[in-house]
Amino acid sequence: MGQQRVNLSVPAGNIDVMTDTGPAVDDRHPADVVTDMVNHVLRPAEPDAWHGSMVTTPADLAAFTLDDLDEARSRLRRLALIWEVRLRSLSSEQLDASGGDAWTLRQVAFHVAESAFYADSVGALAPP
Repeated sequence: MGQQRVNLSVPAGNIDVMTDTGPAVDDRHPADVVTDMVNHVLRPAEPDAWHGSMVTTPADLAAFTLDDLDEARSRLRRLALIWEVRLRSLSSEQLDASGGDAWTLRQVAFHVAESAFYADSVGALAPP
């Protein structure tokens, strides 16, 4: 994602290094990008139908209740709200400012939004 090889000439010889140009961005506000990703991630799910263990461990007995699921969702939504408030408080110039080779805050937000890839890979957790 945004990586390219660069050949640098230095007195000791040539060094092949990897640079990261950051994720692609578009005209969406970074706060919308992060919030949309969190909402998207909360929709996918996959039912657990695996029962192949011959041994029951204490971890197998750890309950994950509907209250736990509700709390996890609430925490993700609060985290998205923190991103929303912080990113919307910045001007376009601040969102696109970069300190040297560092990514801009806009690029960071778009990179965070790529987390939806993992949720899409797992699939929908809701019962069919």
